[in-house]
Amino acid sequence: MNRGNQILLALTTLLSAAAVFAYDTPDKTVTEFIHRDSRGERLGSKVSEMIDKLQIDNHFEPAWDTSVAITVYLIKSIRMDGEATIASVLFMNSWTTSDDFDMKDVKDEEVEIHLRKTKDCWKICPPFTMPRIFPEVLLKHLEKVVEEDKTTDVGKGFLIDDQKRLDALRQYLSFIERRKGKEQ
Repeated sequence: MNRGNQILLALTTLLSAAAVFAYDTPDKTVTEFIHRDSRGERLGSKVSEMIDKLQIDNHFEPAWDTSVAITVYLIKSIRMDGEATIASVLFMNSWTTSDDFDMKDVKDEEVEIHLRKTKDCWKICPPFTMPRIFPEVLLKHLEKVVEEDKTTDVGKGFLIDDQKRLDALRQYLSFIERRKGKEQ
C-alpha cells in the first residue's frame, strides 16, 4: 500500500469513528443534530448524510415548506424514562418564517426532541420538529431560491411568495440587530 492510500485509509477510519462517537450518548446526538440543523442541513428536499445518520425513521419526516429562524440554542435538560428519552431545547429569538414579519411573533421557545437508543447509538426519532436555522444561513438559502425561481417557468409561479419570505426574513434580521444594539 502506497503512502497516499495509507493516509486516505487512516483519514477514512478516523472520520468513521468520529461519526459513530458523535452520537453514542443522547446529549451528543442532540448537540450534533441541532448544530447541523441550525446550519441548514434539513433545508430543501435533500437531507445531508450526517443528519440522516442521526435520525431514525426519517422517511416519515416531511419536506418542510416552513422553517424557524433562531439566533441561539441551549440544551436545557435530557430526561430518560425507560426507552423514552426527551431533550428539552431552548431556542432564542424564534420566528417561524412567513411572507409577513411581525416582531410580536419573535419569541424564545422550548422544544422537545425525542430520542431512542438503537443497537449501536442514540438517534432522533419522531415526532420531528421544523428545521431551526440561523438566519444568515436561511438568508443565503432564500436568496438562492429566489434567483432559481427567476430561471424556470415553475419557479416563476413561486417567485412572489418566495420574495415576500425573503423580505420578511430581512426585516427579522434588522429587528434582531436593533434588539442587540439595545442590549449592549
